[in-house]
Amino acid sequence: MLTIYVTDTVDVPALVTGIDLSQPATSRTRVIDPTSSTVTMGFVSSADGGNTPPASFFPAIWIANPTGPAYYASCLVGPAGVVQLAPGNYRPWVDFLLGSEHIRHPVDDTLLVLA
Repeated sequence: MLTIYVTDTVDVPALVTGIDLSQPATSRTRVIDPTSSTVTMGFVSSADGGNTPPASFFPAIWIANPTGPAYYASCLVGPAGVVQLAPGNYRPWVDFLLGSEHIRHPVDDTLLVLA
């Protein structure tokens, strides 16, 4: 869990594994690098379970991961960021293309915003 204050402006990272979904589920070993795709992130209240995609997604960037084959998306949250969140618990979501497949899924981590 990442904890921030509403007055902070912070890059919120989201781990994304680039598994090739075009392969059969039993043999998904090839990794696709999604960093050439545009990525966006959204945030939904954990109070609602966090399992419904957010209504809005915001610009994000890819962050290099030297240990690959996983990638990080990052969205700038806070007063000087692309989205400002009220105090509460949030579940981040990512949205991007992976190969020819449109991916929109929740992140395993949560975000706590304090007053």
